Amino acid sequence: MTRTDLNQMSTGRTGKNERGFSLVEVMIAVCVLGVGLLAIASMQLGAVNANAKASGVSEASALAEFQMETLISLPYRFNLVNDNQNPAGLQDTNGDGTAGLLNPFPNPNLTPIFDPANLAGWIAANPPDIQRTVNTNKRDYTIFWNVATDAEINNTKTVHITVSWDDGDIGRKITMRRVIPRIS
Repeated sequence: MTRTDLNQMSTGRTGKNERGFSLVEVMIAVCVLGVGLLAIASMQLGAVNANAKASGVSEASALAEFQMETLISLPYRFNLVNDNQNPAGLQDTNGDGTAGLLNPFPNPNLTPIFDPANLAGWIAANPPDIQRTVNTNKRDYTIFWNVATDAEINNTKTVHITVSWDDGDIGRKITMRRVIPRIS
């Protein structure tokens, strides 16, 4: 250390290049930091919303797959009356055949979004063979399916399952379709 450095330390004087930050510089730095933190908070909120939507799709897919596996495991000629406790069956109960296999919520953009108000109207116009509601700890799902005999190939049953749910202010749905062969 030089004598000048010791004098500056003892007297508290600084050279002209050793000044601190001005108030304007500190305010600008705080503003930049605030904008960055707001951007991070917005990104986190978007991630939380995306996870909530993905959770609904995952639950609906699992419900549709479980219902499909239940139907596939039934004997080909199985017919059980829908008692709302154990709704299952591989019969075209309303006789609509292949008309019941149409996509119940046609959308020209092929998105899984529909108007929840249209669900009741579609069900009234095109009743599914069997319909039930499942309540999970997060939301209510409506599961319905149609069966058509010999629609795709002779000696087969085509099953079309749709699971719909209300996701806040929009409705969502997934569909699943399988052809079940008659095995003698």
